[in-house]
Amino acid sequence: MGDVAYNEWVQEVENVFEDKKYLLPEYDSNVGPIEMVYEMSPASYSLALYRSDKYSIQEKLSGLHNIHDLYYSYSYAKGKKNLEDREILSRFGFEDKINRKKIAENQFVLNSRLLEYRNTENDLRIYELKDSQDSKERADVVMTFLENKGVKSGRVLIFDLVEHTNLEFSLEINNNLHVITFTIQDIQELKNYLANLSKL
Repeated sequence: MGDVAYNEWVQEVENVFEDKKYLLPEYDSNVGPIEMVYEMSPASYSLALYRSDKYSIQEKLSGLHNIHDLYYSYSYAKGKKNLEDREILSRFGFEDKINRKKIAENQFVLNSRLLEYRNTENDLRIYELKDSQDSKERADVVMTFLENKGVKSGRVLIFDLVEHTNLEFSLEINNNLHVITFTIQDIQELKNYLANLSKL
C-alpha cells in the first residue's frame, strides 16, 4: 500500500507484466518516485527500478542517472540453472580454480578469500569474502529467511560496500531462474525486498 501515485504506477506495472510472475519491493515512502525500465522476450524478462523525479515505466532509461539511482532489479529466465562455481568466482573478481576446504560445520573456503555457507538439506549456498562484517550471523539470517519462504535451491552473493551491503539472489524456483539484486544497510531489510518471494 502506498500513496496514490505509487498505486497508479503499480497498476501500470501489472498491465505491462500481465500474468507473468515478478517481484517488487514493499512500498517505502523514503524512496520517492520510481522509474521502471524493462525488457521482455519469450523466454525471459527483467525490470530495473531507479529512483527518479516521477513515476514512470518504459523500455529505455530516461535522462542521466548515477550508480546510486539504481534501487532494485529483478529478472526471470525460463529453464535456466543456478550459477556455477566458476561464475561465482568471476563475480568476486577471482580467476583461480576452486579449492574447496571445510573450515566449520556447513562452512567452506573456496580459495584463499571466498567463503561458502551451505545448507546440507537443500541446495542453498551463500558466498562472501572472508573478513566480511558479521559474516556467519548474516549468512544464517539469509539462509533462514529463504528456508522460511520455501526456497530450496539458490545462490546468494554478498558484497560489502562502505556503509551498505549489496545482495544478489540467484534462485532456482520451479526450474526457472529468478535473479534479484538490491542494497541494504541492515540485514533485517530483507523482508522489505523479498516479502512476496513465496509467490514466485
